[in-house]
Amino acid sequence: MNGRETLEKLKILDPSCKILIASGFHLEGSDDELIQLGADGFIQKPYRHIELSKTVAELIEQVEFN
Repeated sequence: MNGRETLEKLKILDPSCKILIASGFHLEGSDDELIQLGADGFIQKPYRHIELSKTVAELIEQVEFN
């Protein structure tokens, strides 16, 4: 199962779950498409731990204010 399929199945199981996609494979516009499908964030591999921490913190902040 690829990331898109996983995203779709997770959203069926729990529409309110928060999903951060991390991928080493990138097609132009694919991150925008995943966001439109319900992903809450996208981070491109390879990434540094600080980038992952910052992205997760931003997503948590969004959840806390919604």
